Amino acid sequence: MKNQKLVEEFIEFSESVIAGTVTTQMWEKYAINHYFDESLEKARRELVKTIINFDPKGEGRPLSSEVKEKLENIKNELKQQNT
Repeated sequence: MKNQKLVEEFIEFSESVIAGTVTTQMWEKYAINHYFDESLEKARRELVKTIINFDPKGEGRPLSSEVKEKLENIKNELKQQNT
């Protein structure tokens, strides 16, 4: 059974990443945790991989439009799978 509340929270987290307003606490809560829900875990892995590939040293570089678009696609796919 999907945890809709957790999916909604993860979508909000991904929106914060895209907007550049994500906090360390949010990153630790949503990006580091692993999820039993397959679609949520896939979205988490893809989001983290995208960020690490873009900013491997964790310097907090502003996201490029290409990265933002990829993150939007990840978020939208998760939304579609959970509606």
